[in-house]
Amino acid sequence: MTLLPAAGRSLSAIMRKWRILMAIGLLALLAIWIAARPSEPDPAEVSGASTRMMPGGEPQSVEEAAGGLPTKFSSRHSVITRPTHSPARLREFYLPAVEIDGLPLAAALEKLRGAYEDACLQAGEVPVPLVFVVPPGVDGVLHVKLPPATFTASLRLLAAVAGMKVVREDAEFRFEPPSTMALPSQVVPPDFLSRLAALSGSPQGTDLAGSLKALGLELDDPGSVSFLAHGHIVFTGSTPADRARVSELIFNLCQGRPLQHKLESKLVQIPAGLEWTVPDKSAMSDDDLQNLVHVLSQIKGVEVMTLQSVTARGGEEATIEVVREIIEPVPGTPNEFEEHKVGVVYRATPHVLAFGHTLDMDLSVTGGDFDPTSMRFVVEEEVRIEGRGYAADGSSRLQVQTHPDGSRTLLVVSPVLVDATGRPVNRAE
Repeated sequence: MTLLPAAGRSLSAIMRKWRILMAIGLLALLAIWIAARPSEPDPAEVSGASTRMMPGGEPQSVEEAAGGLPTKFSSRHSVITRPTHSPARLREFYLPAVEIDGLPLAAALEKLRGAYEDACLQAGEVPVPLVFVVPPGVDGVLHVKLPPATFTASLRLLAAVAGMKVVREDAEFRFEPPSTMALPSQVVPPDFLSRLAALSGSPQGTDLAGSLKALGLELDDPGSVSFLAHGHIVFTGSTPADRARVSELIFNLCQGRPLQHKLESKLVQIPAGLEWTVPDKSAMSDDDLQNLVHVLSQIKGVEVMTLQSVTARGGEEATIEVVREIIEPVPGTPNEFEEHKVGVVYRATPHVLAFGHTLDMDLSVTGGDFDPTSMRFVVEEEVRIEGRGYAADGSSRLQVQTHPDGSRTLLVVSPVLVDATGRPVNRAE
């Protein structure tokens, strides 16, 4: 054992104490730095302090507000997921009707974003992280009922109602005053006033000035814009800014095209005991459907029925009937008869959404026979399939019902978006 001299032991003790004091000092400095560091402002608190702050968006800084810079806000996601479509495809992405009731442009954009994200959720899409850039002072209150349209069309129409135009750069949408280069008059469709009244939620027959006022489109001189009976909008003494705002609205309101849903359906009866598994998915591509039908048609006992195709507008119920009518007299009531329909009755109500369709479907297959006891024809429902689901345009949606005896009924619906002439919108026949 080696003993250190007294001076050495004293120096070692001093060094240990010095290291302990240094560690305590560093911890104290770290605690002071953490306490003094500015915390991120709570979005709710910022919202109360700024009229241009939107839920889920980025607040405008004091320096930006002082300098008159645009408000820039975007959605925040706790988990970053790669979008399943590009910003360019937003011109093909359909939204349902969106009502803006008494909101400034920034708040209206957040409502439009919410409709877009809800549509993505229903369609199984991952949304694009959108960024909106709005210049200061655009705070007029808007009242508009946006019809079902693509995201891009809805956004442009909303901008036009606010007296702006929108320019896209990747996923960023910048709102700017429209170009002041506008003609002194413009030709509009014969039903322009009806479209404008529907957009503003005004009664049919409302004049141009009334609809523009109801929309919240602020003009320097509302009386300088008039509608002539032969389908012209005339600007008399209008400021260049007024002509630009109304011209932008006219252009975007007249861009819409009527869409219809062409529904092609198949009904497949699969007997009990067949060792065949229904595909584990509710939607199929056209190629997958063709392969499925080919395989099933080769199996003994499987019946494939192709129903008549039908075309319907969005929100309109389409009905297909493959039935035989049974007419019999009403007991105890002379000269009165009762009608029964036996067979297949299929009803579907389509809506355009995202890159395809939502379908409310109801299928009923009935049979029947004469009952010798009651001397009446008795109808019995054999199959009932109901449901709501999404199908991408040109794909097929499957729904199946398994019966108590083990047999199965498979309903396959293939919707396609078509224009007013019946031609597919998104693909060649």
